[in-house]
Amino acid sequence: MYFLGVLDILGHHPFVGVSYGGFYDSMTQTPAYRTGIAVDEDPEAGPSGEANPHNSFLYYASANGVPGLVLVVGLFIIFLYHLWLTLEPYGWTGRITWVCLSLGYLIYANTLPTLYNTGVLYVPAAAVLTRLAHLRPTRSRRRASGFNQALEGDLA
Repeated sequence: MYFLGVLDILGHHPFVGVSYGGFYDSMTQTPAYRTGIAVDEDPEAGPSGEANPHNSFLYYASANGVPGLVLVVGLFIIFLYHLWLTLEPYGWTGRITWVCLSLGYLIYANTLPTLYNTGVLYVPAAAVLTRLAHLRPTRSRRRASGFNQALEGDLA
């Protein structure tokens, strides 16, 4: 039960967390770990910074505190929202794809500590970035629209 250990860590370090390398030392000091509720951590993983709660959101919370958790969850929601906007025009196919991807990412986030630094997000992130870039007017489009407005003003 990493959840109880991370809650205890957040109780002691709510604003800045314990950093990514500090999880092992902090986790082994929690009551959840000392009573055997939490899973035993490998002592070799502590000094190398490889100990983690096997959950992205718990990992970011323990490492960065509550502000870090809010930021990570906010980024995750914004990503899912833009992924929805990218796939929604495709009707039911896009909606079903969005649900499958969202559930897949949620399962991934709740089992591994590497939600944002993984190749699994590359293709959907590229789709979202392409959509956002397409919505943003380029310089040539802005210049052309300004030119067209000036031209229309001269003709009127």
